[in-house]
Amino acid sequence: MGSGSMDMMGPADEPGGAAFTFDRNTVDPAASGAAVALVVDGQGTPHVLYFSGGDEMVCNQVGTPTTYRPAKLWHATRVGGEDFVRREVSGNDAEVNGISAALDPKTDRPVVAYQGGKKGIDICAGSDMMLGRFDGVAWQRITVADRSTAGVGPVETSGDVVGVWSALAISKLGMWYLAWQDIHFGYAKDDFFKADLEFAAGPDGNLRTGEGVQQDGAGVYTSIAIDGKDRAVLAYSSHRDGGVTVAVRTAPGMWRVTRLFSGGQVVPSLAAAPRSGRLGLAYYDPELRLLRLRESDDGITWGPPDVVDRDGDVGRAVSLRYDSQDRPVVAYYRCGHYRPGQGCDPTTDELRVARREAELWRTARVEDGGEGACGAALSLWLTPDDRIHVAYQCTVFDHKSNQFRSQVRYARQQ
Repeated sequence: MGSGSMDMMGPADEPGGAAFTFDRNTVDPAASGAAVALVVDGQGTPHVLYFSGGDEMVCNQVGTPTTYRPAKLWHATRVGGEDFVRREVSGNDAEVNGISAALDPKTDRPVVAYQGGKKGIDICAGSDMMLGRFDGVAWQRITVADRSTAGVGPVETSGDVVGVWSALAISKLGMWYLAWQDIHFGYAKDDFFKADLEFAAGPDGNLRTGEGVQQDGAGVYTSIAIDGKDRAVLAYSSHRDGGVTVAVRTAPGMWRVTRLFSGGQVVPSLAAAPRSGRLGLAYYDPELRLLRLRESDDGITWGPPDVVDRDGDVGRAVSLRYDSQDRPVVAYYRCGHYRPGQGCDPTTDELRVARREAELWRTARVEDGGEGACGAALSLWLTPDDRIHVAYQCTVFDHKSNQFRSQVRYARQQ
């Protein structure tokens, strides 16, 4: 069983539109929250998926020390009031390389994608592309792939480390789309520079693998959306070129790939507007250290970048959704003061949300974490009434132990 705590935050400071006010709860006071994913079902119940553990470990399985981050994947639901109930999704076999969650429209229950399962040939971590399906009581785990399923060339078609940076989406008609990165044996330089982005699709979880999207290191921080034509669209960074690339699935096995920009690795967040099907891409601009949004009608031609927020170093972590009026809503991490070689100053950072209203962005602080950091991992969900829900990691200072500790929290717009 979990415990919850609640506090309240005042309205947004900027004028115009309705005020954002949030209730906040602690989902798990002792989890790392190195990655989080959130869905809210049709009854308004939040389902938070997150990691505990995830500390970097050293593995000597290949004769040369390599690092990995084993973790346990958890599912937490709030069952009335403030308390959360927690269930295990996986054992300590999950690897902290992102998680992705979606609602199954047939059951109104969560599905989660992650890297886990059995250990790899040459690494100590779980190395399979895994799905978890919640039946209302417990989680059923399914292995989608346990080795490379696509690619051309001896490196691209070898190895067994798959499921990295998975991205899952399920259409209203029950078509499942799943993308993940294949890093082959998972430790050599070529494994990453020649990593490829793989894809599977099928109805009701009956996924057909073997489809390649792009090679050459593609598939870092992959995000997925379903456009107005029910096509899967992916946005991702790269081990080789960094930046952001967008791929549109024009037919089974056919992808139209557009590189938006190169540079350092960037975490993109992709979403589709429910009315128009218009695509939005939120991302961090590493040169100017601000948060941007670009939009497209087809996923190929993109409009000019809009600045969402430029107050500090903003957008290193970001999650995008569109509300029922096709307005983009973004949850993101505001670093505040970034110190080269030291990272973000936790006394100046915060978790924020922003919504575009009549070409202006209205922003609000969800939580600042006090002496700690909140929002370095986060996930946004909008319910049909356009209410904002965010699950996120917080690192808080424990005065009893005189140490910082991580926990998972959940905020709901009042």
